[in-house]
Amino acid sequence: MLAFDHIVYAAADAENAQKEYSVKRGLLTTKGGSHEEWGTYNYLCYLYNDSYIEWLSISDEEKVSKSDNPLIQQLYQALNQGKSGGIQFALRTTELDSFIDHFQAKGIAYEGPFEGSRKRPDGSILTWRMLFPNSDSTSETLPFLIEWGDEMNKPQNPSFINREKFTTIHLGTTDLTKTVEKLTEIYQIKPTKEFEFPLENGTLIVREGNGARITTETM
Repeated sequence: MLAFDHIVYAAADAENAQKEYSVKRGLLTTKGGSHEEWGTYNYLCYLYNDSYIEWLSISDEEKVSKSDNPLIQQLYQALNQGKSGGIQFALRTTELDSFIDHFQAKGIAYEGPFEGSRKRPDGSILTWRMLFPNSDSTSETLPFLIEWGDEMNKPQNPSFINREKFTTIHLGTTDLTKTVEKLTEIYQIKPTKEFEFPLENGTLIVREGNGARITTETM
């Protein structure tokens, strides 16, 4: 079963954005590190049930502007338009190659897989792969799939894992029925209620509106 992995917030200054969130919510946040190939860096808030919040910012505008990664393109577009906040989210899988086979068999357009890596503050390297079903980010948010390498993205110091856990991600759309049909076909998941999909660590709810937001609760 797919799991909610993380939500991505576009931020002109990730450090300040995570500080404001930390003060407002009373949660621990920490520096993630740099994505040297993409020209970005991030700060993170780790949640209890293997999920996290990411604030993503630009460190090298030239690299970002030339990236073919859809997430980096989306970040660049949002920040150039003066927008900030949630732009995308990821669903975690351990069977990314099976999804590629599924997309090819069903004629589902996609981009990737993209190899990703991040240098942590201590110099160690975290690796992953990303797969993006094609979508128009101006009208809908279709999550990308992520598969981690040798280890998941967890803090090296367990004390940075907050006791707050992810429970729900709300996906905004202008066409509820069409979005439910897309989620069912693309991600091979079935709703248990009209607009609700079970995930390994919570629930995905389709609602009227724009963008994505998460709900958490304290353990």
